[in-house]
Amino acid sequence: MNIETRLDVEKLLPKNSPLQEANAMITTTVWREYYPVTILINSPLDIRNEHIIKRFDAMVNDFETLEKCRGKEFTLLWLRDYKTYWWEALLYDFDYFSDDNIATTTTTTTTTITTTTTTTLRTSQISKHETKFEKEMIDYSKLNDFLFSPLYKHWKNFLKLRNDSNIPVERFYFMVTYENSTSWKERIELMQKWRSIANAYKDLNASVWEANSMFVDQMLSLKTLAMQTCVWTLICMTIVCGLFIQNPFSVIIASLTIASISFGVIGFLSWWHMDLDPATLCAILMCIGMSVDFTAHVSYHHQLGEKKTIKGLRITKSRLENNKARLEYTLESVAWPTLQGGISTVACIIPLAFLQNYIPLVFVKTISLVVIWGLFHGLVLLPTFLSFIPHFLLEFNCYRAIFGKHLFGATTGMDAYGSNGGSGDAGGTNGGRKQEDKIVQDKEDMNATELRILRTNEQLSIMAGT
Repeated sequence: MNIETRLDVEKLLPKNSPLQEANAMITTTVWREYYPVTILINSPLDIRNEHIIKRFDAMVNDFETLEKCRGKEFTLLWLRDYKTYWWEALLYDFDYFSDDNIATTTTTTTTTITTTTTTTLRTSQISKHETKFEKEMIDYSKLNDFLFSPLYKHWKNFLKLRNDSNIPVERFYFMVTYENSTSWKERIELMQKWRSIANAYKDLNASVWEANSMFVDQMLSLKTLAMQTCVWTLICMTIVCGLFIQNPFSVIIASLTIASISFGVIGFLSWWHMDLDPATLCAILMCIGMSVDFTAHVSYHHQLGEKKTIKGLRITKSRLENNKARLEYTLESVAWPTLQGGISTVACIIPLAFLQNYIPLVFVKTISLVVIWGLFHGLVLLPTFLSFIPHFLLEFNCYRAIFGKHLFGATTGMDAYGSNGGSGDAGGTNGGRKQEDKIVQDKEDMNATELRILRTNEQLSIMAGT
């Protein structure tokens, strides 16, 4: 199970699709330079609480210190600009749309210079001591002015506000930028690191979103899902085999053979540089169903205790006394039809190989492997293992054990349809009755096909006699 889990859009799309160029541009150019992640804070953040702010800053720092992060200069976080706006509020404490400021500019030049100088000094002092909340604590009192400011009004889209004077921000999000994330392996590693950081700060109720999150989740869960689905499919196939194969030991060996074929196909697909994706998973599940054809028929014929042959107008039952006789009968009955079915299946899917698209090639390779691996198991390995089962174990019949021998009795010896039962008039009459009863009983044991053959032969004999 070392097959790699991977979802590539370029493989799922046809090779001549116009989306291939766009996908290549995003993968090789855009995500190499700009790969953002959105972190959502789903609970109100009380910026007046020093402990909460320190926790929040620590979380942001963890995101910004990851290996592929482009730095905090590329981080979009409204709170940093709000802090700046708070400390420099005197610079923006006027009406931008009022003409009074223009009219009084000349008369208040000295005052403006003095105010600017004082504000610059205060800004330098604040930038030096802005983390000391005990001196001057920020709050949400200037949030409305901040969001209506021409310089910061774009942050309104990052916030979800509520009618609360204490904590008006109900939830918000910010973005951190990364680079050189061109492969799925790198993107999966980043997503796992992002989620581990968010889980480390559960008190902030943070969650992570990125455009490829759904594909990452699928790739992280696909292998486990594939194993669970394959196991349940194998169990269903075992139940189906158990309904038709009456011997439990034959059912067990047939189920193990199905599992061997399935794991062999998965291993060869991995060796064939195929990845585990939804298309491959569908093909693998289909191969489990197809592998039943190569095992169930062999197991069913081998566990039969007798064989039926048509000789002229008669159907004869003969006892299979040992494993060699069972093996010969099984291969005579199943080998050639199984080989025909495998060859015809491969012949039907060979035209798909000329499409040169990923999904058709997945099914071509999978079905070809199922046929090759299934023929080897069904005609070589499975008969070999069945021949080693002790003869007395093959005589055990689940239906006879459950419903009783009177419904599923085993016939012994050699039975011939239409044989003479005695000599003389009385003996001939008694023998004829036994013969008729035996024919009726044997007809009840025969299946529909054998009955049609017998009736056809009887009609031909009548026509020949007339």
